[in-house]
Amino acid sequence: MNGVLNLFYPVLAALDAALGFLPPVLRLVVLGALSGALAMGLYGLLSDQARIRARKAEMRQLQAALKAAKDDFAQTMRLSRRNLAVSLGLLGIVVGPALLSSLPLLVVIAWLSSGPYGYQLPAAGTPVPVSFAPALDGIAVEPAEALVRDGDGERLRWPAPGSPVRFLDAHGLVYAGPPADVPATTVRKRAWWNWLWGDEAGYVRADAPIEAISFALPPRMLIPGVPSWLGGWEAVYFLSVLVASLAIKVAFRIE
Repeated sequence: MNGVLNLFYPVLAALDAALGFLPPVLRLVVLGALSGALAMGLYGLLSDQARIRARKAEMRQLQAALKAAKDDFAQTMRLSRRNLAVSLGLLGIVVGPALLSSLPLLVVIAWLSSGPYGYQLPAAGTPVPVSFAPALDGIAVEPAEALVRDGDGERLRWPAPGSPVRFLDAHGLVYAGPPADVPATTVRKRAWWNWLWGDEAGYVRADAPIEAISFALPPRMLIPGVPSWLGGWEAVYFLSVLVASLAIKVAFRIE
């Protein structure tokens, strides 16, 4: 199994394909709206809304009492301690449901950042700047013509489907890839957290002399003419999540 989050990628890919009649920006808006509505809906179902409302009402009463206490230091300290205890109690009530309800967002964010929305997928044969950590010493590339060395450094000709590039050392295969249809930016040795979020592009062999291979793919700009931080998937998606979640919160009076 590549990773728990990766199990949901085919569902998201199918949903994205079903929205293929829309331009990419609007598809992201729909994904963000669905994500925000689902997350807020789950939070409303999983959280104890009655206890949350009771705690918030008590906090409002304590804050009013604190204003009325004015210069009574002893009373102010007593009310402040009680207000802190109620606040921490409220945090304890909401933190679990909030974390659980954020899991759908985590899945979608993982898919968006590692999928075609994150970076532009090169055409087969396109030279892509590549770097190795540490240096390439002792590593051979097959086919040899896939790696181009010139004054601009090292570049890898992006592979065609079914024709992966092979990186080898004296002990055998170090890495085969990147996959032609995966916009990989970095592949590295498998880490402990890959059980949750696997690398779709694969991994460098555990005992290989290099730790990572990086491919300098250009980020995908969905909105032209704006700063890069605003033109990618992040701004569109998170704004859609925020608007949808706030709309559900207000409509259903979720605390």
